[in-house]
Amino acid sequence: MASIFGTLNTGYSGLRSSQTAVDVTSHNIANAGNDHYTRQRAVITNAVPLTIEPGDLGLGSQVSQIVRIHDEFVFQRYLSASNSLSNSQYKQDVFNTLNTYFPEIDQVGIHKDLQNYFNSWQALSNHPDDGAIKTDLATYTQTLTNSIQTTRQKVQKLQSTINDDIKMSVDEINRLAKEISILNQKISVSEAGGGNNANDLRDQRDKLEKALSEIVNISVTKNNLSSQTEIDRNIKDYNDTYTLNVGGFNIIDGINYHPITISNQHNEQGFYEISFRRKDWEVFPMEGAITGGKLGAMLDMRGREYDTQKGGFLDGEVQKTLDGLDKFANSLIESTNNLYAQAPSQLMASSVPLEKDYSLTNSNLNINEGSFIVNVFNNNGEVIASKEILIDSATTIDGGDGNSIVAKMRLDTDDNNDGNSNNDVDDFIDVMFDDHGRLVFALKDEHQSGGFTFNITEADPKNPTNFAGALGMQRFFEGSDASDIRLNYLLRDNHSKIQAGVTPNSGDKSLANDMQQLQYEKVNFYSLTSGKVESSETLERFFTQVAGSVASRGADINTVHDSNTALFNSVKAEFDSISKVSIDEELTNLIRFQTGYQAAAKVITTVDQMINSLLQMKS
Repeated sequence: MASIFGTLNTGYSGLRSSQTAVDVTSHNIANAGNDHYTRQRAVITNAVPLTIEPGDLGLGSQVSQIVRIHDEFVFQRYLSASNSLSNSQYKQDVFNTLNTYFPEIDQVGIHKDLQNYFNSWQALSNHPDDGAIKTDLATYTQTLTNSIQTTRQKVQKLQSTINDDIKMSVDEINRLAKEISILNQKISVSEAGGGNNANDLRDQRDKLEKALSEIVNISVTKNNLSSQTEIDRNIKDYNDTYTLNVGGFNIIDGINYHPITISNQHNEQGFYEISFRRKDWEVFPMEGAITGGKLGAMLDMRGREYDTQKGGFLDGEVQKTLDGLDKFANSLIESTNNLYAQAPSQLMASSVPLEKDYSLTNSNLNINEGSFIVNVFNNNGEVIASKEILIDSATTIDGGDGNSIVAKMRLDTDDNNDGNSNNDVDDFIDVMFDDHGRLVFALKDEHQSGGFTFNITEADPKNPTNFAGALGMQRFFEGSDASDIRLNYLLRDNHSKIQAGVTPNSGDKSLANDMQQLQYEKVNFYSLTSGKVESSETLERFFTQVAGSVASRGADINTVHDSNTALFNSVKAEFDSISKVSIDEELTNLIRFQTGYQAAAKVITTVDQMINSLLQMKS
């Protein structure tokens, strides 16, 4: 039965509903600057009416729930766009740094140093006995090698920095995953009764999801999708269960999380490997499964597949630059040393450890099939003996049969075709494979005081075996790649020992001519793992390709990043239009709810006056 006190309660319900609506509105306004806040709405419905004659009598209003205006489908697109943007942003930053290491456009750097180096050889060819020019050549050579080493060190440092970033990112993923699992538990407790929406907790979880999506490619699975179109057409949210996986590996199952493991104990360089350990303790590598976000970009830049034989990665953008520098330096070293083996000497010894019975052309040495020639000179610079040594697919250093370098050099043959078996190459040169794994060519003791010397040349310079260059039999450069290339220490200590000719004769400039001509000749560039020829190009052209590749790949990433930025801005605008707070809208609502509050208060005041009238009538 209706009563005046029922009317008082009806007014109070309106007062309470308006107060709650004002509270929610003020909460929205307070978080207008919070990028991770989703606007909320107090859903006001009529209270259960009182059934009387002649009809139901309303008992006021109630706040049935407080909801957040959230569209899960748009939010997932927002996460995907954030993932792509973070990925391209990191790559862009790395390429911008890489580009600073190759300032070739400003006519400085390795390219300019290489030109100065070859120009010095040209100057020496004009004055082959000039000590000052030899000093200039040594100086420009050391400037070139220092530039190559320094550039490689910078690139390698960048790779190490990325490697450290990988560790920090995995630690961050584990921290965020643990926080999400804790939030899942709180949400579950808060919503256990079915009548409460843990809006702020869900916002916190969305914030962590977005942070995770920027680091790595995640996939979130939720169940029980619900829509409340009668409240707001943009509400589409999940209310039950939660699973988050990275690359197919579940790292969160509801309130449980499973950390990603990372270790750098499996290689000497300290590169981190990422893996996932299941409950049965079986371990799965994850590098191939991580493709997006900053972590995916880090792996794309650093490299994913590590090769212990190579001592580096088989992929990765930064690794490509390192490999390019190493191939450039390796071919510069070997092609130069292969020519410098023409300089007359009394002793040559390989600089790399060798397997005595392993096929030269099938090893990781950059040796090709073909022939090289050993020439012996008298003190007048005349060739008095020559031997051609054939290298085929079965030739070894000292394999114990006739098809080895040692056996062929020792073979007593009439090299000069003069019927005299005592004036051939084997009569002048001792050949041995020593206990240190070195191949040694040495003038015999009885000939060392007679002014005799020898050299090594290619039988076909257009198709070189690269025997002397690959083994470092006579070295202008030391080292094997960009990390250790340098001028031979004997030439660093005494510049006058730099030779310009292929004979011991004063004024011979043929070697210097060959050296300066090398800049125009195509040389072979070899695989760092197999030793097989990958390409043939001039040294200058190959280095230009290395430097240019960094610039072109960086330009491609810039284009991708611009596209990702535009997509992100578009999706973010859509997401903000649905979920972000509009101050204008909230102020309008505040006026509306304030008016409702005032009206409800007027009802209570009116009822109060009615009660007073009744009491006065009784008195």
